[in-house]
Amino acid sequence: MASIATVILKEQDHIETRLCQLTLERQRLISAGASGMSGRGMAGAMHGKTSAGQYTFHECLAGLRAEYIGVNGWELYYDGGLEGIVNNDLNVIVLVKTADRCCSDSRRPKTGDFGAKSEKVCEGASLFDHAGVDLPAVVTLPSPKSSNLRTNRFSVFYLLLDPEGRMELSMPVIEDSKIRGFIERIYLVQDSDLDPISVLPEDAPNDDDLIIDVKRKNGK
Repeated sequence: MASIATVILKEQDHIETRLCQLTLERQRLISAGASGMSGRGMAGAMHGKTSAGQYTFHECLAGLRAEYIGVNGWELYYDGGLEGIVNNDLNVIVLVKTADRCCSDSRRPKTGDFGAKSEKVCEGASLFDHAGVDLPAVVTLPSPKSSNLRTNRFSVFYLLLDPEGRMELSMPVIEDSKIRGFIERIYLVQDSDLDPISVLPEDAPNDDDLIIDVKRKNGK
């Protein structure tokens, strides 16, 4: 099949302009991602193999909703297992998904498989490719709510978060339960935005070499 042309926004002014069109704010989305990273930290050695991703998803989703429900027309969205937020005035849905690596020009993010509902809600994007026409920067997709199918069409974005904290807001094309490409990718947190990890210098003493001088209150 033909390749999918992807619009990538990674310059600050381009990002802010696009998010403004969607009535979204970069800092609010980053705060949602920070909640997701906090959730990831809940997973310990005794938890299940996929628990880190699950905790990340649930906390990021909760953070996204806390930031946006009641703001700029955003409402809680839930349909057939899909959870996120929706703006019925703009016909935009934002869902959450964890990925292995975000914000890389050389490779697209890999995620876990998508369910049939996700593929259904994003199938509108694939129609352009199957028809052999050029993909625009923004594609409107059919609403997943049957009651809205008559008149409303929705753009569906995924807020993607990777294990290191990189984030992007992207519109995928899903086929056979997997991402086949992206129509649009908005880089929210790139490598240059990540806080450096504080580590001891290479010549720092081992714990066994540390000498802790403990004195009583009377100085003895």
